[in-house]
Amino acid sequence: MSIARHLEDIERFLQVMEDYLAEQAQAATGQEQTELEKAFPNLLRSSVFVTIYSAIEAELTRLCRRQQQSRSLKLNLDELRGNGIVRAHNYLSRVCEIKVPKGKYWRELLDYNALRNVIVHPDGEENHRTLLGLIRENPYLEKDSLDIYLAAPFCREVIASARDFFAQLEEAIKE
Repeated sequence: MSIARHLEDIERFLQVMEDYLAEQAQAATGQEQTELEKAFPNLLRSSVFVTIYSAIEAELTRLCRRQQQSRSLKLNLDELRGNGIVRAHNYLSRVCEIKVPKGKYWRELLDYNALRNVIVHPDGEENHRTLLGLIRENPYLEKDSLDIYLAAPFCREVIASARDFFAQLEEAIKE
């Protein structure tokens, strides 16, 4: 399945679930209504965000492996230091000599990496400055003393950035 199709499926799922939670919140009262309006949507959005990020990382890894095979390269992705999207970026740019985009969408993916790490590893202080900057700059993110809240448009913003990045990357591969 292509990354574009995968992102479309995630986006449809998100919309169905957001609609369902909103409908349930209208019928609820008290604590249940609060959970359906804030806690459950944030849990949904955080989960969907991590899923989106995982799809991005998996697609970059697949791309590296396809490039290695099609170019008959001896060095494989696993032999490079680092991990995730940074390692894939390094492999494509250094080993495959592709002019991988480093502009706005790449920087956003790096910011999303910091957010993903905090969501998945909440006790870590890794990428703390990057995360605080991202929260300050992004109107769809907020943080209180315990949690990070993702507003409804946030996951769609991440999907749009991923689409734009992969479109640029596809063009770079064709060159």
